Amino acid sequence: MAHNANFSIFEDLLLVEPPLVHIPDVGYYSIYGAGELGQLCLDLLLRLDKNVVNIYDHSNENAEIFRKRNQLQSAYDTGQDIPVIACISKFPHHEVMHSIRELRIGAPINFYDFADFFSERTSFQNGWRFDGVSASETIELKNLFKQLEDNTSVDHLFEFLHWHRLRRGSPIPSFNPEIQDVYFPHFLSSTLNSEETFVDIGSHSGAVIAEFDRRMHGSYVNIFGIEPDPFNFSKAVNKLSNLDNRIRLIGAGVGAKTGLTSYAIGRNYLSAAASETGTLIPEFRLDDLGLSPSFLKVHTEGCEAKVLSAGIQTLQKHRPIIATTVYHRRRDLFEVAKLLFDQMPDYRFYFRCHSYVGASGVLYALPKERF
Repeated sequence: MAHNANFSIFEDLLLVEPPLVHIPDVGYYSIYGAGELGQLCLDLLLRLDKNVVNIYDHSNENAEIFRKRNQLQSAYDTGQDIPVIACISKFPHHEVMHSIRELRIGAPINFYDFADFFSERTSFQNGWRFDGVSASETIELKNLFKQLEDNTSVDHLFEFLHWHRLRRGSPIPSFNPEIQDVYFPHFLSSTLNSEETFVDIGSHSGAVIAEFDRRMHGSYVNIFGIEPDPFNFSKAVNKLSNLDNRIRLIGAGVGAKTGLTSYAIGRNYLSAAASETGTLIPEFRLDDLGLSPSFLKVHTEGCEAKVLSAGIQTLQKHRPIIATTVYHRRRDLFEVAKLLFDQMPDYRFYFRCHSYVGASGVLYALPKERF
């Protein structure tokens, strides 16, 4: 374990003041990056009633596909300088911002700064900043640091916090986000076998289920995919229709209680349980579903701690591998980590930041009997 690693790099980070960022609140923006993050940005812009002037991508074909899929018109001239929102997470952020400046297509804005600026209007919290750190959070962070199993986890945690504090990558030269292995890093995938029951909570369009099936070459017991948004659920049904009948999709949410819960639906990546008036969707406690997971993945847009805390009996009985996102809200990492540290004895804990922009932070928990 990384018990003896030096915590001073984290303490030094907390001494550096976050930069001040100006986000122009205008009616027109362009998007740089036609992938998933670009789609998320477009969803936010549409929710804010903002206009999209242009879509840029390293591939003109990808940009055109993006326009057609979203029924966007071709670029048009507004007669003003257009801010360009950088929506690429698979390359170092400073390189992306430099590319935008080199192209002279507009003043670059980091997507997560943009999202943070408008968070009160969109309820999208992923752009949170790691500032105003309390003494209790410092203690929590030290404990998390001590619990991590390997030095790679320590590096990834530092990268994650460095980004959320300073909005730039850390100075660790060896950082590799392992983007292609999100939910399936080598230390986890090497322990999988043909007896797995994979439970995917927050399965969205079914991409992670399809990846699990591909990696396992169809050799597993069964798969359960659970998704509350009926629009995303329909995408999953279509995507997985050619796979076998061991895959069962459940159109429901998983949360702190069993009953009907309000969800904001039809928002693609922004769909989630909603405090405001939304659509009532059946929701279940994990402990009430009667599942026997050997591998549990949780991605519920900031509700991960609620999902896990209402499933402790299931987790303690079946002791699954757990892969849970912890990046949607500032407190996610601390709350989920404390819950698992306290309730799941004899587990090994790992952390990976699967992007260059502080998103896709995943806490992995593996029972020691897997090794």
